[in-house]
Amino acid sequence: KPENLRLLTAILKEAGYIVRQLRSGKRVMASALDAPPDLILLDIMMPETDGYEVCRGLKAEERTCDIPVIFISALEDVANKIKGFSVGGADYITKPFREEEVLVRVKTHLGLRLMQNRLEEQNARLRHESIIREQALEALKKQKEFNEKIVQTSNALIVGLDKNHKIKIFNKGAEKITGFKSKEVIDKDWFEIFFEPDIYDEMSKVWEIAWGANFNSYVNPILSKNDDKKIISWQATGMYDDADENRHMLISIGEDITERTRAEKSLKESREKYRSVVENANDIITVNQGDVFKFINPKVLEISGYSEADLMSRSFIEIVHPDDRQMVKQRYLERLNTQKCTGAYELRILTKDGSIKWFESRADIIDWEGKTATLNVLTDITDRKLAENALAENIENLEQKIKERTEELQEMNVALKVLLKKRDDDKKEMEEKIFTNYKSLISPFLQKLKRSLTQRNQQNLMDIVESNLKEFLLPFSQKLSDPMVNLTPTEIQIASMVKQGLSNKEMAQTLNSSIRTITNHRQHIRMKLGLKNKKINLQSFLSTLQ
Repeated sequence: KPENLRLLTAILKEAGYIVRQLRSGKRVMASALDAPPDLILLDIMMPETDGYEVCRGLKAEERTCDIPVIFISALEDVANKIKGFSVGGADYITKPFREEEVLVRVKTHLGLRLMQNRLEEQNARLRHESIIREQALEALKKQKEFNEKIVQTSNALIVGLDKNHKIKIFNKGAEKITGFKSKEVIDKDWFEIFFEPDIYDEMSKVWEIAWGANFNSYVNPILSKNDDKKIISWQATGMYDDADENRHMLISIGEDITERTRAEKSLKESREKYRSVVENANDIITVNQGDVFKFINPKVLEISGYSEADLMSRSFIEIVHPDDRQMVKQRYLERLNTQKCTGAYELRILTKDGSIKWFESRADIIDWEGKTATLNVLTDITDRKLAENALAENIENLEQKIKERTEELQEMNVALKVLLKKRDDDKKEMEEKIFTNYKSLISPFLQKLKRSLTQRNQQNLMDIVESNLKEFLLPFSQKLSDPMVNLTPTEIQIASMVKQGLSNKEMAQTLNSSIRTITNHRQHIRMKLGLKNKKINLQSFLSTLQ
């Protein structure tokens, strides 16, 4: 009943417990599975499902099976109580409620639940610790086997020495590096086999330090079986047995750095050479990170006039000519984006005294002290630029002179063309006059005179005169032999139209004349060409003439 539920809730809350009130079996199951409580007080008589069935459901779920359940009922017969215990109930509270009994039973079962949880946790912890110990022992065993295998198979030189530097461990790596087999050196003095006598004292001091230290590192030379000297870098650690001092051992792991030492020496020498080259180069060489100088060679100071302190406190862009700064920034960004050299380009640098120097710049991306930087090589091309500018100026002056001379020649050419045309016109006019005079003043009378001569010798003389005269007029022979030479200008024009195939009507329209006039001109043309009374087409005949 609701009043019983409210009373029970009030008793428990007043005692300090956190209580959830649920009125149906389904809601009890859902709430307990969602957030398992520490204790459940379950009424036997409930809507839909009775308390026994709900208890069976709780005990069947892994999340709720261990939660103690106290049945609540007005039924006091033994059979109901036994049934409650048989389905998993932990206790029984009868109605009406007695506050002291309720609180005692709740407290008792919560205490038991707490103790049970602690016991389970402790048992779980003990089981876990036992498993861990077993795993640890197994791991130690495997690790020992593994370590021994590593020692024997490692390429590193691993040796173990006792306090008298007698060899107790000598692995495969040691055999490979030194050339000695383990059986040849075990229990023998390390110093006598691997050190030259002149370093015994030095190595004895190193030994004393290494023996007394937990960890020590050092480098020393040793002799191989074929007397080659090997440079070994050692990491040494002591393995001490408190129960038996005689079992103390110094374990040393060595790395053959002979080739590396030689390479480092060679690299150092090479760096010194390159540094000498850089410092004595005729080009400016700088290293910049962003806009900050990280390295400059002496040539920078010589050419720019700045001190090293001045330059190292300035940004590179400050000494670039203002007109070139945007271009230099753009080139820098291209190098960063592509991580490649962007090719040589020209720029101007402002020296300390304000003068301008021209340089050809070549730059590339490098790593400098672990960060991206730009290596810049700048070649002074100021003299070349001055020479190029002077040459360009000379070329410009020469081109101007050539232009002026060309204009003069063009003017002279025009004048010459005018003179040549005048000469051609005069020549043509003279030829026409000579031809006209010959045709009108000489030829008719010459022919008339020839016809009037009766004596043979006179005719011969006249033939000679005519022949000499024609020889004289030889340059004009083409005109003299031209069939159209006797045509008037109008007739020549009409002959050209006839040759083109124009009709009389078309020619009359073109010349603004009558068809009759055109017809008369055509008859005159046929007569002068010797075609009168001949069945020869005028157009076809004219087409044969050149």
